[in-house]
Amino acid sequence: KVYQKILNSNTPFSVSYLIPNKIKTKSYTVGVTAKNKLGNYGYKILDYSVNAIPTSLDLNLEIASYNPGEDIKFNIKLLDQAGDLMQENINVNLLNLDNKVVGSSIIATGTNSSIKLPIQAEPGNWKLTVSAFGLEDNAVLTVKQYKHLEAHLEGTEVVVNNTGNVQVKGILPIEAGDLIESKDINLDVGESKRIKLENVFPPGSYQVKLPTLGTVFDNVILAAKKSSLFGGLGKLTGNVTKNVNSTSKKGLLFVALIILGGSLIYLVLGRRKNKESNNFRVQTNDRAYMLGKK
Repeated sequence: KVYQKILNSNTPFSVSYLIPNKIKTKSYTVGVTAKNKLGNYGYKILDYSVNAIPTSLDLNLEIASYNPGEDIKFNIKLLDQAGDLMQENINVNLLNLDNKVVGSSIIATGTNSSIKLPIQAEPGNWKLTVSAFGLEDNAVLTVKQYKHLEAHLEGTEVVVNNTGNVQVKGILPIEAGDLIESKDINLDVGESKRIKLENVFPPGSYQVKLPTLGTVFDNVILAAKKSSLFGGLGKLTGNVTKNVNSTSKKGLLFVALIILGGSLIYLVLGRRKNKESNNFRVQTNDRAYMLGKK
């Protein structure tokens, strides 16, 4: 824009220029030229700059629905008075169903960014918010229901964990070689269940599969359960003792134990006698017979 004014030598020159609201952010120059009737002139350049003023803040989600543990992808645009992008670092907050901040990050505007959902985020509408320079914006995102079980092996126990965000209830098939069994599963979020394979399959070496989870355990060896005569006897006497609560019953218990002990001694001595008898016959078979005949 050009301004002209005729002045005498003693009159000062001044002019006012209103900068537009949406002027671009950059440096500008003002040129001043003065000349008289004799052709003399002078020229002066004045420089000034227009600073960026944050005017608009926009938060945009790449998609609106996510599973727990996924990255929420978004970008933030901070615009100046002319609608041009500004590069600034601003704070982003992730709010759960109760509007509590559960995640926060400093993000550069004008770039593609992300923030991670918690692994067990509850299903429902969550919110992402940004604020800076007196401006703010938010975006609502949906956390989907996510049923997910994970399993690992500890010795011969399968440990099943509910790593989703909803309760899991149903049947879990378990394959060991050609054998197929199943277990009932009823796990709240974050709960786990231990399955002892010795109680499910007979002794042996197996490849154990959980087909619905896509999990395989190789070379799982299941040993036979150990048992003994005296172990069973201890269990029996323990159960009997547990039911004794009077002096007369204790006396009967004492007699019963003596009878039981005598029976065991009789069985042991009887086996030893039979063994010695057999040994005698073997040692004196042919030679004793020949001597008898003579």
